[in-house]
Amino acid sequence: MLNQMIVMIYENYSEAMRKAASEEARHLGGLSRMLIGKRSNSEDLLPAFDARLEAELNILFGLQSSSAEVRELADFMLDRVAENRDEPRVKYSFMAVQRHLLPLIGCLNSADASLLIKKFESTIPRQERFPIQKKLISSLKDQAKK
Repeated sequence: MLNQMIVMIYENYSEAMRKAASEEARHLGGLSRMLIGKRSNSEDLLPAFDARLEAELNILFGLQSSSAEVRELADFMLDRVAENRDEPRVKYSFMAVQRHLLPLIGCLNSADASLLIKKFESTIPRQERFPIQKKLISSLKDQAKK
């Protein structure tokens, strides 16, 4: 079962982004930023989310992880992207932090790597992929061959 701290980090970030988006909508959002150069509150949330997630993953996974643990984490991360398909800021933030999966790919067995390739390709359309998703899929393909 996935660590509850990771689930909580994701939930807290989602809630904070929704709250920030609501506040920005009340204050003209991007328009006020363009006119007066005000930075949006939501822009400060991603670095904090990324740092908290990275710290927790370092504690949990360290240098040794089982294939099942890494696959469960990747499944969770991809599910969060799919669940937030209609909230671009949250979805793209969740895609950006998938970079933390890259050092864990070597822990996957070939079967889990193959399953994750399919899930990445079905969850994130080719035209929406960041360079990190392309790199992850490439690394997964290499791992699946082992």
